[in-house]
Amino acid sequence: MSKRRRKRRSRGAGAKSPQAAPAPRSTGDASASEGTASSAPAALRPWREVVQSLRARLRAFARERFAPAVAPFVDVDPRDRERLEEDFVCQPGSSGEPHSILRKFTEHEAELPAGDREQLLRWERERGRGVFLVQDATRDRLVVWDPIEGAGLTLHLLTRLPRDRARTLETGTVATVTYAPWMARILAIDPPELFADPRAAELFEREVREGGQSWHPAPPPAPKATPRAGRS
Repeated sequence: MSKRRRKRRSRGAGAKSPQAAPAPRSTGDASASEGTASSAPAALRPWREVVQSLRARLRAFARERFAPAVAPFVDVDPRDRERLEEDFVCQPGSSGEPHSILRKFTEHEAELPAGDREQLLRWERERGRGVFLVQDATRDRLVVWDPIEGAGLTLHLLTRLPRDRARTLETGTVATVTYAPWMARILAIDPPELFADPRAAELFEREVREGGQSWHPAPPPAPKATPRAGRS
């Protein structure tokens, strides 16, 4: 595993846990297409579809309106390009003014639902990249342990894991994740980088300790319930 420093999670004012705080309802959880009061109920859009669509629109806006600023990302490895480009676009000052390109996008998109606008603007201060230890996994989410904060966290995956990968992922696997909030969820924006080699966890712990930070071991897994014997 290449050596990388963990970026501390940026929390909103008053936040007391790494879990995203509940926010006003937006189209990100149940999005409906436009319709009139007399029309039949509109189809709901899955939150993954909404977030991915907004990300694509944001990148297209940045490339059209701020081409010189995002031009350096054209030559970046395609596997990292979108992540690095979005990291930059969400940074205050990326527009050449005190504001981010992300904020310019939310101002430009007049028809953007208010709830979606609010969630996107959280990315200016709460988007980050971290390294965690996997405790449990499904195709849709990772339950991880943050050994620096000493807290557990559930990461909802924008890109689902392959079924076999989720089934065979071992406890203690190191996961490097770009995350951002959406409603009450913390999203893994890109597919997580997963390192199952035990040496990866050892390297992670050594880097944390050498950096002068405390290391909080993950708690032991909860025992699985034993099925009750049936009556004879």
